[in-house]
Amino acid sequence: MPRGGAPTRSSSKNSNQYSALDTNVRSYSDEARNPYYLSNSDHPGLSLVPKILTSCEIYSLWRRAMIVALVARNKLKFVNGKLSFDEDFELWNCCNSTVISWILHAISNEIVESVMYMYDATQILLNLEERFNQ
Repeated sequence: MPRGGAPTRSSSKNSNQYSALDTNVRSYSDEARNPYYLSNSDHPGLSLVPKILTSCEIYSLWRRAMIVALVARNKLKFVNGKLSFDEDFELWNCCNSTVISWILHAISNEIVESVMYMYDATQILLNLEERFNQ
């Protein structure tokens, strides 16, 4: 017994607690690595970048901010063409639509009108690249 006569917690109980925490962290980490994973904060109305794309002058800064934000959410594959929707169309469509919404919230209304009906996020970013990258 330690000083003061207080009982100690058993080391196996502590090990079990840490093991459960480690399992939860690993489980979340595995989910977050999945490009189809959407957390509670990944809603379609989310604003990912600090500036709205309005012209060629800010395109490179806007693009960099958008890429960083998409990488942070493990969604870059939805805009670089490296994720095929053949695997699971429903999941792909849900995430692709979320990414499209993020892009639409990051560009001016005038630009939105020209890309609104494009089907996937890759098409939209390629279109913006062609028009605004100088």
